[in-house]
Amino acid sequence: MIFSGPNLALNQTTQQYPGIFGLGFAFKAVDGKTVYIPDNCAHTDWSSSTYEAWWKVDLGDLYTITGIKIYNRNRHGELRL
Repeated sequence: MIFSGPNLALNQTTQQYPGIFGLGFAFKAVDGKTVYIPDNCAHTDWSSSTYEAWWKVDLGDLYTITGIKIYNRNRHGELRL
């Protein structure tokens, strides 16, 4: 399904747990970049002993959300919708 409308998360405040892996800061998930380049993705610290990793964004207001686009790296490092 194709969603259209404004990107409410673009450049908003983000957090993730358990910390970062490498240069995978949480804000990189909302910087608008959807083409993979090494170190341009959010990435939690997988070496942590916890299995409860999370990521969140503060949209700054209340909205009715009708769709979400999530891009994820594949095994080759490419970002996919």
